[in-house]
Amino acid sequence: MADDNTLTQESGTGEDSSVIKVLRQRVKELEKELQRRPDPETVEAEVARRVARREAATSVLVQMGFSPKMSDLVTREVEGDITEESVRSFLEGLGLKADSGQPTDDGAKQSEKASQVAEVADLASQVASVTQSDGTPDITKAISEAKSVEELDAIMRKAGLAG
Repeated sequence: MADDNTLTQESGTGEDSSVIKVLRQRVKELEKELQRRPDPETVEAEVARRVARREAATSVLVQMGFSPKMSDLVTREVEGDITEESVRSFLEGLGLKADSGQPTDDGAKQSEKASQVAEVADLASQVASVTQSDGTPDITKAISEAKSVEELDAIMRKAGLAG
């Protein structure tokens, strides 16, 4: 870029034109912004650190019998190193029992409950499709208010959706 004397002489008045002033100001702003940005090595190191944390969280979660999809939550919420102890503590803080991948009776019960919930969701979906076709929303309300699997089964039989 030309020095200041060349630019002021081009305008013929000894003063910078308003365009030149604006451009110089913008150059100063961009130079300051460039100085504030981290260097590529710093960015690369940070990305590598985050990837390593996510991989560690995924590994620990899978060992404990949890979905690897929870790794983003774990990496965001657990401070410091991702270890089995830190993940276990975090999960227990959420009310989840971390079992280190060892099946227990509680795990079987949780699995059975999860299976029942999935069954209920599937049945509710079937009922919703039926009620949309014949306009009987009372069945949907009854299903949503059911307090047990047996009660739900009775409602479904009454509606003709179960045998």
